[in-house]
Amino acid sequence: MDWKNLSLKLINASDLERKQIPPTNWAIEGFLPEGLTILAGAPKSGKSLLALNMALALSANAEVIGKKSKSVKNILYLPYEDSERRLQERIKKIKIGLSITDVSKTFFLEGGKPPKIDDEVLKEIGELIKENKLDMIIIDTLGSAIKNNRKKGLSPYLDEYELLNKFQRFALDNKVCVLLLHHTRKMKAESVFDEISGTRGIDRKSTRLNSSHLGIS
Repeated sequence: MDWKNLSLKLINASDLERKQIPPTNWAIEGFLPEGLTILAGAPKSGKSLLALNMALALSANAEVIGKKSKSVKNILYLPYEDSERRLQERIKKIKIGLSITDVSKTFFLEGGKPPKIDDEVLKEIGELIKENKLDMIIIDTLGSAIKNNRKKGLSPYLDEYELLNKFQRFALDNKVCVLLLHHTRKMKAESVFDEISGTRGIDRKSTRLNSSHLGIS
């Protein structure tokens, strides 16, 4: 809700309890919800290959972790660390491995490496979502996708929280799943979520998937 130029109003618990709220949309039921999800793993651990596998499988109506998606049809993959040659080779291998033929519903931006993401690029991606009926956006990886323009005087925590909040709002406003690939720290932690690189601003603003949960070491 946009609160600009609005008077604040109240809703009581009884009315909220009876309110008709649409159910959560899932890219993969119980696994990837609408909104922002972070897939974190160590560098060179297979995150990109996993994400591309997931994109091609979902868009071809094949199973991912034993489930098919009821909602995802068209996917935009933004690879910041892979060349078109490597993507081409991987697509060919994945098609064979998954026994699929049609991968025409997984999209990339023409011209190779995508532009760094800022407000203007997000706006254009929003237009692509409407024009191509995209259901899911995969960003590979966070560090390579964003511009280094930390606001003066803003703490690293608040800076990362604000950035992730922007991605989350973008995903929810456009009713898509945004899967954001990110690195983990080299040092092990008691909680897998503490291994995600960056401050708690990242941990607080998204659903988190650690690659170790998905069979990646």
